[in-house]
Amino acid sequence: MSGHPGWPADLGPLRVAAGCVTLRPIRLRDAGNWSRIRIRDRAQLE
Repeated sequence: MSGHPGWPADLGPLRVAAGCVTLRPIRLRDAGNWSRIRIRDRAQLE
């Protein structure tokens, strides 16, 4: 069990225009891609 409240998060399913989306829990191996995307989209996120 994690010490973080709400983790692991229940991330779906979510209905969107394209259909139904369910996200899987984040994994350590996601770190590189997540970081690159976060830096790329920094202006929109902050």
